[in-house]
Amino acid sequence: MNRILERYEPLYLNSLGYFSKDWRIKSECKVFSNRKLLKDEIVADFDKLKDVWLDLKQIIKFFESKSFKFWVYQSGTHGLHVHFFVNKVHTKHQKAALLEILSKQSGYDIDKGPVKRGWIRAEGSLHPTKGFKKTLLYANIHAGAYICRDFYMNYIFGQESNKVFNSGFSGAHNPKPDIGSPLSIEVMLDNKFNDGVKRVLFCLVSFWKSKKIDDDKIFNKAKSWLDFQKSNVLESHIWATIKSSSGLVREGYRVKLLNELGLEDKLKPKNQVESSGF
Repeated sequence: MNRILERYEPLYLNSLGYFSKDWRIKSECKVFSNRKLLKDEIVADFDKLKDVWLDLKQIIKFFESKSFKFWVYQSGTHGLHVHFFVNKVHTKHQKAALLEILSKQSGYDIDKGPVKRGWIRAEGSLHPTKGFKKTLLYANIHAGAYICRDFYMNYIFGQESNKVFNSGFSGAHNPKPDIGSPLSIEVMLDNKFNDGVKRVLFCLVSFWKSKKIDDDKIFNKAKSWLDFQKSNVLESHIWATIKSSSGLVREGYRVKLLNELGLEDKLKPKNQVESSGF
């Protein structure tokens, strides 16, 4: 973790307490207490554990059962911080939604405060009142693997991804249906993707679900699109995506995804594209 932090240089709170607003890179801090979370970083904050060493074994077993790569720090006499990275889970709503799922699956309460506010007590720092030093207890990541940008990324699929990526949408409990065929859907259907195939599939399935299309027909549509992509996504993954989708993904999320995948020019109106010289 230290090597990742050295590479990406998050901001640290230049204070021994938690109430300062003096955020700086670590090399400029005289002291430090907290640090900002990295883009894809999530911290599962386990508080008030009855037996921290027994619970440590159970928590490690749980995350390894999900094939996660992670670090476990002891944050207090009854607390653990599990740090991990999940691909494309960026917003505080998405991070909190994933922690809610992990809490239910593990049977442990997880404090979502750190991901909602965007910072956590820094590694090696002292608690401002209890004086407990945050200390690494366990990591299942190869020490030299940091040289590869995506070595620490974990991935979520199926029902988990549907709940996480849908979180944070305004009006998600009573969404307005898409009218016609939005431009983002046309772009997704008409273009090939080197990256993000499963996330685009997730959007397409949600769109078809919102149109009340039968699951069998959605499967055939998805299979044809994946054949067009020359993708080797398993049929079981297609069905998992269909069964878990609630049809809530909307244009804002699709546009954001396409921009992230480098297709922002495809979203411009035709006359705007022509006038720009493309």
